Amino acid sequence: MPVIRLETFINAPKETVFDLARSIDLHQISTAHTNEKAIAGKTSGLIELDEWVTWEARHFGIVQKLTSKITAMNVPDHFVDEMVSGAFKSFRHEHIFEMEGAGTLMIDVFNYVSPFGIFGKLADQIFLKRYMAALLTQRNEVIKAHAEEQKLKLTPDYREDSINFTFGEYTIGLRNDHEYNTESNDNLYRYSRIYDDPEKRYRPNTQYGIKTIADGVVVADCLISGCAGATGLHRHSALLEDDKLLVCCSDSLLCLKIPDLDLLWRVKGDYITCFEIRKLENDYIIHGEMSVSRIDPHGNIVWEFIGADVFVSDGHFSPFEIEKDRILLCDWSGRKYVLDFGGKEITE
Repeated sequence: MPVIRLETFINAPKETVFDLARSIDLHQISTAHTNEKAIAGKTSGLIELDEWVTWEARHFGIVQKLTSKITAMNVPDHFVDEMVSGAFKSFRHEHIFEMEGAGTLMIDVFNYVSPFGIFGKLADQIFLKRYMAALLTQRNEVIKAHAEEQKLKLTPDYREDSINFTFGEYTIGLRNDHEYNTESNDNLYRYSRIYDDPEKRYRPNTQYGIKTIADGVVVADCLISGCAGATGLHRHSALLEDDKLLVCCSDSLLCLKIPDLDLLWRVKGDYITCFEIRKLENDYIIHGEMSVSRIDPHGNIVWEFIGADVFVSDGHFSPFEIEKDRILLCDWSGRKYVLDFGGKEITE
C-alpha cells in the first residue's frame, strides 16, 4: 500500500490550522484547478465527526466522484477521513496537528490502494503517487497561506484570477475562464477566436480568456485551452516580449501576436504541466512538472532535461531557479541538479 507523508510548518495556532484543514469551502479553493466541488452531504462549513461529503472533480481528463467520511476526530489534534466510494480501491487520510514553537506542524499521512490490481501498481510507480502528492502539497500551501493571512501561494508563485500587461496604448488582460463552454450558446461572453488544444478529447482543464483593450474598448480577444495538467495564472506563467505574448497553458507554450492575438505557434513544453516561463538569452526556459526545457523564438525545443522525480515543491524548497550562469533544480524527492544553459548537468 503506497503511503504519502507530508509535513508542513504553519506560523499560526493549532486550532486555526485544524479548522482550515477541515473546511469544505477552503478545500474547494485549493482544488479550483480541477473544478472540484462538494455536491452532496456536507457541502460547506467545517466537517465534523461521522459527517460525509461527495466531491466531483476532473482528474486525468475524466470527471470523477468520490465520497469520504470523517471516521475519527480529536479536536484540535487529529482527524481521519476515509473513502466510502470512488476511484480508489480504498484510501485513509490521517491529519495530525502538533505544536511547534509558536506555530503548528501539520502532518498528512495518506494511505491508498489503487484500482485495477497490477495495473494500479504500475500507475503508482509511474505517476499516481506523484500526482496525489502534488495535489496534497498544493492544498497544504493554501491552508498555510490562509492561516498566515498571506496571499494564496502555490507552485511556483502566486496564483491569481487575472494578470495584465501594458503594450503601448494597449492593455493585454488574461483571466481564468473555466466556465466557458465552446459547445454552448449560453456563455456570458463570446470570444472571436478559440485556440483549442489540438489533442482535445475532452473538456479542457485550463482555459484562459485573453483581451486586447484600448481606451476601454476590446479590440481583439481569444480563448486558449489545454487538456493535460491544469495551470494557474501567476506573474511567471506569461511573458510579454516586444509584440509577442507567450503563455503557459496546460502542457503547452503559446505565442500570440500583439495586439491582434494571432496565434504564431504552439509547442508542447512538458508532458503534463508548464508551470512557468522565463527569458534566457534569446530563448525561453520552461519549468514543467516533468521536465525543464529551452525553447527558441520560433517554438522549437532546443533541449529538454528530465529528472528522477517531478519538479514540484512541498513548500520547503524552490524546485526551479535561474542564476547568472546556471539553472538550479530540485525534484520532489529532494534530489538537486545544476544545469548549464546548454542543458548539460554540471557535477560539482
